[in-house]
Amino acid sequence: MGIHDRILAAPGQQGAVTLATPLDGRPTGHEVSPTTPTVGVPAKRSIRLTDTHRIGCAVLLGLAIFGFDQLSTASTMATQLYPAALLVLFGVQVRAAIAVAWFCSVILIVTGALLAPGRVIELESGRALSLVMVSITAGALVKLSEHERGLRWDALVDPLTGVFNRRSFLEFSAREEARARRVGTNFAVLMIDIDHFKRINDTYGHHVGDTVIKELAEISTRMLRPSDILARYGGEEFVVSLPETDADQARVVAERLRAAVEAAAVISDDGAIRFTVSIGYATCSHGTPLREAMERADQALYAAKRNGRNRVEASAASVSDDAAPASGDAPAAEAAQAGQAVLVVDDEVEIRELLAGWLRDSGYRVMTAPNAGAALRLLEAEPSIGLLLTDIVMPGGIDGYDLGRQAIALRPNLKLLFMSGYNTPAAQGGGSLANAPLLNKPFRMSRVLDMVAFALER
Repeated sequence: MGIHDRILAAPGQQGAVTLATPLDGRPTGHEVSPTTPTVGVPAKRSIRLTDTHRIGCAVLLGLAIFGFDQLSTASTMATQLYPAALLVLFGVQVRAAIAVAWFCSVILIVTGALLAPGRVIELESGRALSLVMVSITAGALVKLSEHERGLRWDALVDPLTGVFNRRSFLEFSAREEARARRVGTNFAVLMIDIDHFKRINDTYGHHVGDTVIKELAEISTRMLRPSDILARYGGEEFVVSLPETDADQARVVAERLRAAVEAAAVISDDGAIRFTVSIGYATCSHGTPLREAMERADQALYAAKRNGRNRVEASAASVSDDAAPASGDAPAAEAAQAGQAVLVVDDEVEIRELLAGWLRDSGYRVMTAPNAGAALRLLEAEPSIGLLLTDIVMPGGIDGYDLGRQAIALRPNLKLLFMSGYNTPAAQGGGSLANAPLLNKPFRMSRVLDMVAFALER
């Protein structure tokens, strides 16, 4: 049973997705996690260990309350504790558990009434109240559990397409990465992007663009195995994790998917609309963590865009040593030939090293600095630096714009590219540098490479 057979189904959802039989020689799938969700398939649950603990606790509580009830012959206070036995069942995956617990509680209350000696009307009215309280508690738990399942569903999937969202993809793929390392297998990552999506939105409207995105999700779901993990990564971009898949098999899967999208059409008021996708892929092995494989696949996607779109490209690490590199990054090659280097300035070491890695993989020479002072010293010492890529907000009293002005005064021909995580106008505080290109965080590698190439060509 694969990942798409284990998900918590959406409330009220009864449909199932038809999945294609793999024709690429890959295994048909494996069980990823007993609690991993899937989209569009009715749930098939097994009792988890935590559920077993909760059910056992509810049983023990119910028996203890029944025993206390038999010892307390002059009061029905014990029977009013039965709702507490039901409360421990909140969150169990076995939906019938609450109904069974309610039925057992009713049986125990009635049995206690029949066994209690010297019954009086006051005592029996107290038991009747206990029955009402148990019924109300059980009904409330069912409603709350359904609401919780809906919230969990919303947290896992993309609302437009019904496939995984970015957060759940990273979570489940990390589990798959750990499993692959444990058993010694590889897996591949595909990055998929719709070609000329902005043109589709501008020509036909955003509602048609949404339909195109949903069509891509449906085609991808049909073409993949149950154990493959498909997610909408952001905008018109999708990502796929392919367990037990090597580079050759990943290319077959990507080509099949690309061809299926090319053959499909979306029906709109303006007629049939055809679209294509570009796909980049990379493999994840013992020496390549998931994050790095995703970055390489994104770089390969960028190469597919640069090389004409509607094509599949492999990352440089996913092709044989004697094969031509997949990257078609002409600006990077020209910058390297010209001896120009890129200086990356950011006070956050993770972002600084991430950007440096992406740029180096694309052929750029890269230097880094944690603050404005270190950047200015490098600019004075390294005449080969042709582009300053700097964050706007930095500690130390000198922001990115101040650094840019001082850098231009020092090197008039230096190219500038700013980056910021704040959703504020680029011109704010920029003064004469307000028209310099701005890279918004968070960013994808393809966007970073596009903006660096654009800045160098200005």
